[in-house]
This record gives sequence, structure tokens and C-alpha cells, in this order.
Amino acid sequence: MSSTSKKRIIRKRRQANRRGFIAEKIAEFLLRLKGYRIVEKRYKKPVGEIDLIVFRKNTIVAVEVKMRKNLDKALHAVGHIQQRRIRRAMELFLANNPQYTNCDVRLDLVLVTSFIRKPVHMENAW
Repeated sequence: MSSTSKKRIIRKRRQANRRGFIAEKIAEFLLRLKGYRIVEKRYKKPVGEIDLIVFRKNTIVAVEVKMRKNLDKALHAVGHIQQRRIRRAMELFLANNPQYTNCDVRLDLVLVTSFIRKPVHMENAW
């Protein structure tokens, strides 16, 4: 692989990382407007990772944020393996945070299609 193609790959990864970070900020803003309190951001463990963990009305929620060109692509961007990794990360989070053991647990999806359109918040996505 040439150094030019390596640089291109690195540039694309950085750009995707920036877009993902912005999408998470948009999702965070939307969820705060809906009354959620942000508990964790970018929760990463060996078993999986969660973009946002939020809390509202005795419900703790793992939120996956996806930014794609349209809603259909965003909706199908979370596969079964990723869903399982998110569930496992949430189980570990709950095991390490006993204050949430009596709460309802939910897995949500926030779909961002542009910086202009309102993101779509899907509760109990899977």
C-alpha cells in the first residue's frame, strides 16, 4: 500500500470520527431537551461500547447514535453483533453501578441524517 493511500485512509477515518462525534453531540442535545440526564458518554469496555447512557424517570437507557445519508441506511447500520456488544456493555455498566439495579432498562437508537434535520429518536429499538 502506498503512503498516499494510507494517508487517504487515515484522513477518511478522522473525518468519519469527527462526523460521529458531532452526531453524538446532536443526539445528546436532543435527549437533554427531552429531559434525559447524561450519565456516560462513549462508554467503552472489552465486551462492547455504548455511545450514550442516559437516565430519565427510573429508566436507564443505552443509546446508539448513527449518522448516515438517509434514515433507512441509518436504521440498518446496527447489526446483530453490534446489538449484542451494546447489550453486554450495558450489563457490565449495570453490574458496576448498583444505583440503577431497580431501574427499567432500555436500548434506544438516535438516527442523524444531516445537521439540518431533526434527529429521529427510536425508543426500544431492539
